[in-house]
Amino acid sequence: MEAFAYIRDHFIKSKTVTIENDDIVCVGLNGEEIKRFPKHIPTAFHSKTSKKPYDLLAIVTCFKYATLPFGEYVTKCRAEKAGMVSTVDKKELIAFLKGDIDTSAQIHSLETDAIPPEKSPQIQPKETGSPSKRQKTEPEGDTDRETLISAKIDDQKSAIDPQNVSDKVMQRIFAKERTFRNRTPIIVVPAGYSDLFTMYNVKDFLQDGVYVPIHQKKDQGLRKDQAFTIVKEYNGEEFKFKVVDSVNRFRDKEWSCVVGVLVSGQTWQFKGWKWAFPLQVFKRVCGIHIHRQGSQLSDEIKKWDVKILMIHPDKRHLDKVAAKEFWRYLFEHLKLRLQ
Repeated sequence: MEAFAYIRDHFIKSKTVTIENDDIVCVGLNGEEIKRFPKHIPTAFHSKTSKKPYDLLAIVTCFKYATLPFGEYVTKCRAEKAGMVSTVDKKELIAFLKGDIDTSAQIHSLETDAIPPEKSPQIQPKETGSPSKRQKTEPEGDTDRETLISAKIDDQKSAIDPQNVSDKVMQRIFAKERTFRNRTPIIVVPAGYSDLFTMYNVKDFLQDGVYVPIHQKKDQGLRKDQAFTIVKEYNGEEFKFKVVDSVNRFRDKEWSCVVGVLVSGQTWQFKGWKWAFPLQVFKRVCGIHIHRQGSQLSDEIKKWDVKILMIHPDKRHLDKVAAKEFWRYLFEHLKLRLQ
């Protein structure tokens, strides 16, 4: 049985999996060792875009921390030196490991995922050549060094060594502040009359962490802005964002600056977008949906790879919590675009 299939069966039966040195160990109900696999063996589960397999450690770590927010999951991967499963792939992987689905288009046969034969001790050959020559054989990263805004999320980076996902990422964000100033990143919000947030009230939420009903804004005689800018501080640095509700006149330059969208839950919101389908949008843009506690999530939202936040109908002090989480998640997305 393949290591990936064996681990899945182990998870479905609610049995324990531990990590010991270079191995992943399947433990029985009485604490006894049942199976042991090399933790970096490639599995049959592949990235949607890069088509490369995730190793077993990345699979196990993703399942282990499936309920954590993305930022905390990244921290855990870094601490355990595990590759990260991208948000695009995570939902399908977890559903398969839990037994909610029986197959996936991302699972391809992989001979190297089979249980390897017992290994006999071997003498490892010494490295030859100068350090500089050896260095040239190592693959170079494909980080976009030109601009943060036009950087593309590459799923093959989700399996990188977590040591590379370090504070250097934030240093690169700060180094790109000039790009932020010259090419302001864009957040798109809904334009529907029945949406919870529109251009009428979203500025209060994003800037001050306060939800003001749209009808209240209209009663005050407020006119809707066509666009506005907002400045947010993150780790001691200030970043400026442009907020709009229409993309009708967007060209490639504007599309490359779109980093976030406040999702209404309706497919028609993405009519006229550069990318034909919402699933394609969320591969490139950070999607966040905010709903009122007690309301039902649309079926579309449940299918999409978006962050879901909630505000209370009456407890306004909780608005700041949701707003803070909005910005935290958006900046995590921006960090990911740099990798």
